[in-house]
Amino acid sequence: MNAILTKELIPLSEIAPGTSVKIDSFLGGTGFKDKLLCQGIIPGQIISVINSNGGKSPVIIKINDTKVMIGSGMTSRILVEKTDLPAVDL
Repeated sequence: MNAILTKELIPLSEIAPGTSVKIDSFLGGTGFKDKLLCQGIIPGQIISVINSNGGKSPVIIKINDTKVMIGSGMTSRILVEKTDLPAVDL
């Protein structure tokens, strides 16, 4: 029996603070993608949500040892996948 494995993609805007996720893809044009890539927000990268302000701007994420602020409109267009990594100390 072949099982098809599908990953559940969630907008970054819906992730609770303290959660680590893996960036999967972006919903937007070249300019949007380039802006994220320049900030180190790259598909395949593991990030942690530090502060999400209940869906209000800005959302603060941690990439390696760097904190980045992103507008809530942008976070709704960044699709992520939950990981099995432990919660992050805020």
